[in-house]
Amino acid sequence: THYYLSSLAIEPELAYRAIRQHWHIENKQHWVLDVTFKEDSSRIGDRENAKKMALLRRIVLNLLEQHPLKASKPSKMRKAAWNDDFRAELFFG
Repeated sequence: THYYLSSLAIEPELAYRAIRQHWHIENKQHWVLDVTFKEDSSRIGDRENAKKMALLRRIVLNLLEQHPLKASKPSKMRKAAWNDDFRAELFFG
């Protein structure tokens, strides 16, 4: 059970839909990070280093999404690992 506090004068049904939409977006983003980067399997023990890696993953995810190549994110990651020119294109345009 979750409880939410708000000063908004809002109908319960509208609040319910807004909260569900928020969590749908959050869960969708987490799923992409986990599938693409295997984030749930990460064994980084230090909290600060885990935060830094999470930030780097999100930056790389944005770079992968913005690249015009019509391929999956994992495919783009493999190509970047194998091809120096493609990797440079991802980072520098």
